[in-house]
Amino acid sequence: MKKSDIKPFKFMECAVIPIATGIKAQNLRELQTGLTQIPDSSIYFHFWGRMLRPHISE
Repeated sequence: MKKSDIKPFKFMECAVIPIATGIKAQNLRELQTGLTQIPDSSIYFHFWGRMLRPHISE
């Protein structure tokens, strides 16, 4: 098989899978501490992940 015969791979859809971190905050101080302990991907999920999830316009 020639390299030119290989078709490019394409992603047709994606899935966002939330995983609980177990870190909780009851006040702003705990939130500040928690933000330093969680992965950056968790912050990304909560701010931008919503755009990837299907939603119904009303």
